[in-house]
Order: sequence, then C-alpha cells, then structure tokens
Amino acid sequence: MNLEVDMGNTRFKWRLSGNQKVIARGSITNKEIHNPESFDVLLLSFGACRPTKVGVSSVSSQYRHCFDSWCQQKLGLTPSYLDVSKRAAGVVNGYSHVEQMGVDRWLAMVAAYSASNNEACLIVDCGSACTVDMILLDGKHLGGYIVPGLNLMKDALFRDTDRVKLESIGECGELSPGQTTQDAVSSGLWVMLLGMVNFSLDCLSQQGVTSLYLVFTGGNGEHLASLFNRQLLASSHNQIVSRVEFKSDLVLDGISLLLD
Repeated sequence: MNLEVDMGNTRFKWRLSGNQKVIARGSITNKEIHNPESFDVLLLSFGACRPTKVGVSSVSSQYRHCFDSWCQQKLGLTPSYLDVSKRAAGVVNGYSHVEQMGVDRWLAMVAAYSASNNEACLIVDCGSACTVDMILLDGKHLGGYIVPGLNLMKDALFRDTDRVKLESIGECGELSPGQTTQDAVSSGLWVMLLGMVNFSLDCLSQQGVTSLYLVFTGGNGEHLASLFNRQLLASSHNQIVSRVEFKSDLVLDGISLLLD
C-alpha cells in the first residue's frame, strides 16, 4: 500500500492507494503546515489502513523536514523522494541537463504517456506556473514551455498598473473581448494560456503527429480544458486531438508508476 504525495508550491496533495484502488485522498494548503503534527489529519483518513511505502514529488524543500519526521514517528517509514531521470516508463527526457526539470513535470509526463494508448501526448499543467510538455509517439520528449500561472500573471499586471485592479480571475465561460476591466483581464489571461496550448499543438503537427492525447492537470487545469473543448470543434486541431482529459492526480499517477 502506497502513500503518494505531491508537495507543490501552494498545497500538499496526497492519496493512499493499494491494489490499483484509491483508499483515501486529500490535501493541505502549505499555510496549514506548521510542524509534524500538521499531517495527523492523514491518519484520520487512513482508518485501519497503513502505507508500506511513501513516495513524494517535491518541488520545494520547505516542508520536507516536517513530513519526514511525521513519517518516521507515526508510520515508521522513510519517504522516497522521486527524481527526474533520462528515461522512465518509455519516456525519453528531452532536457540536456535533466536535473533542471521539476520532478512534478517529469512524473506528469510519465503518467500521461502511460495512459496515452500508444499516442503522442501534450501535457498541460495549469497551477502556480503553467507548463506544457510535448511527447512524440515513440516516447521522445520534445521539450516544453513554462509561463506564470493565472495568479502570477494577474499579480504582475496589477503591480505596475494604476487602473487595472481586481481581486480575482473569473472562470469565464466565453472568451469574447471584455467590455469591463474585470472581463478584459479574465478573458485575456485565459486566452494567453489557450494560445500556448494551440501553439504547442501546431509544433506537434509540424513534427508529423497525426493523433495525440491531450491531458490537463493542475488547479486551473479543469477550466482550461473546458475552454479548449469549446473551441476545438471550430479549430483545425480537431483533426489531430483524439482525446482530451482532465486528470487531477496526474503527478500522483506518476509516483505510483515509478514507486513500485
């Protein structure tokens, strides 16, 4: 039985799984983590079950000590921190220096390719940052793009402008030009992210890809997937995109593949 943990920039996401079934899952915001006891909420969700392995994807070392101490005190286990490698589960990393890649991206790629049914893949992770990675049919990673996520883009825009101010980015259903500042910013930021996705699809098409699996993940990934689906029928990309999915646990799926 595995405890799989995605230790991200804003939250600590976990699930307990065994025999290809999810037994329990949850998340804790990073602001809620103060000491090892902060993780005791996991024990309440485990019930009578206990993990025999702990696998972690960590993009920050800030909470490692707390979590390691908790695992040793409460579970008697030492967590295994997954690393980026040159190849795994059929995927060949396109980075010349693989240690420069975030392990969450690598695990998401491995999981997506494993679920692709022998197709090329485009993986879009829309969280604190928004990343896009491209994988060909043979598992070769072409590389990708990294841009600020929605909130970071909003903060950058507001920091240096006096008259563009709003508290949150709406999950707009339409991407028509905004006729208020709120709508113009909200629609505009989503359009920027969709533009990156569509440009990446063009790149794959130019590589000769004729069929691909497009998977979204991350906190804003589900809404971005919904927006993409709405414009897909009217786009030339409907000829190469065979399947579009949102998978909230894509990084955890990657941990599951590489931990066993």
